[in-house]
Amino acid sequence: MQNQPLKRNYYKNEEAEAAQPEATPLIQVSFWKTFAQRDFRLDQELLFRAMPYFIYAAFLGLIYIANRHYTDRIVRKVITLRMEVEELRVDYITLKSDFISKNKEQEVAKKAKRIGLVENDGVKVKIEKEK
Repeated sequence: MQNQPLKRNYYKNEEAEAAQPEATPLIQVSFWKTFAQRDFRLDQELLFRAMPYFIYAAFLGLIYIANRHYTDRIVRKVITLRMEVEELRVDYITLKSDFISKNKEQEVAKKAKRIGLVENDGVKVKIEKEK
């Protein structure tokens, strides 16, 4: 089984293959050689035709640069505001804890004793106004 010849391919057109000439090798020219042989003279007509594209590209470049500066400025403001908010948050927490500690009943009673007020331990009396 291993030494059996391959079956003939009837779909392949052997005459068409024989009629095709052999491909001639293309002459390979280096990229740099063709680049060096180019004519880079600019004529006035070409410059005038390309001018709108140059202006458009310059305009887009200016917009890009302006947008970058604007974004940097906004980022700096955001960073500054975040730092300021953090400082204010710390101040708020400190003031809130001081306020809560000063408004405890014991603290109020101590302050009242200093000015001569005494806490009423008796029954609460309702004061009514005569009509």
